[in-house]
Amino acid sequence: MQLLFKSSQINWTEVLADGRSLKSSIELCSEDVMSKAVGSVRPPWALNIVYEDDEPTLIFSAHHAYVPFNTLPGCMADIA
Repeated sequence: MQLLFKSSQINWTEVLADGRSLKSSIELCSEDVMSKAVGSVRPPWALNIVYEDDEPTLIFSAHHAYVPFNTLPGCMADIA
């Protein structure tokens, strides 16, 4: 099955850690992706930039049913 949209929208946000650990910030991003996907036709994935001490970290979040594990290395190679 293939879905085509008239406009392409990338689900992305910039997040300030605000004293939280990077792991905690990543968990919040993941929860946000899933909550926005409920009732939406958009796929459950997103790119987030988390700033911890002015150091940006790119976070790719996707539901495990959407991205098969064996495709992850190829996705990461495209990002790099």
